[in-house]
Formats: sequence, structure tokens, C-alpha cells
Amino acid sequence: MTPFEAIHTDVVKRTLDFSGRSSRSEYWWTSGAIIVGALLLLILHPFAADVWVVVLYVPGIAVGMRRLRDGGYPAWVYPLYWAYGLVGVFIALPPLLQIADGVLSTFLALLLVWWLTRPSKTPYSPDITTLPRGSQP
Repeated sequence: MTPFEAIHTDVVKRTLDFSGRSSRSEYWWTSGAIIVGALLLLILHPFAADVWVVVLYVPGIAVGMRRLRDGGYPAWVYPLYWAYGLVGVFIALPPLLQIADGVLSTFLALLLVWWLTRPSKTPYSPDITTLPRGSQP
């Protein structure tokens, strides 16, 4: 799947599809497009970057949940992590709890990155890393 096909599939066709699976390339191309687009818009106009991120928040959550499911991990962890981050923005914590919050957030982020980079291991699909080039699972 080309980068443009992956982005079109995940952002346009499967925007509100929280079921099913997404390959590693679909997830990383879509996430990369969201991040690069936000950075470019941040240079041009900060408000445009905010709008970009808000508009693509739900498709980003959907593709993350599908990717975790494809890797055999619990999909509910992805939106829970982002909700935890959003709540942390609005709650003022004492300094000691800020440190604990930072450690927990870092651990959860590293765990998510680890899970998102693992190959597919769902029992009902072939190992896509062993399929011949160009074939579909």
C-alpha cells in the first residue's frame, strides 16, 4: 500500500471505523501525515494547526485502535491513553504528583509505541511478514 493509499483509506474511507484492523504501514503513514501536516501548519498559522489536529483527532484514534487490534493488543488502551493526556491538560497537580504523572505518561507512551511497532499476530490472519511481495492476506 502506498503512503497516499494508506492515508486516504484511514482518513477518508475509515474515519469512524473503530473495528477491524490496520497494518503497521497504514498506521505510521497516517500518523506521520497528521504530525507533518500539524508542524507545517504551525509554521504558517498556529490556529490552522489546532484545527488540523482537532479535525483529525477521531481518525487518529480509530487507526490507532485498529492497529492495536491487529497486533493482538487491547484496542481500548489507545483512546484511554489520549483521554488521560487531555484530562491532564486541564487538571493542576502538585509538584510531586506532576513527577509521578510524567513517569506514568512516559511509561504508557513507550508501551504504546512498542505495541504499535509489533507485527500482526491476530489468530485469524496469516503472518503478513511471510507473504510473497504484492500478495494480499
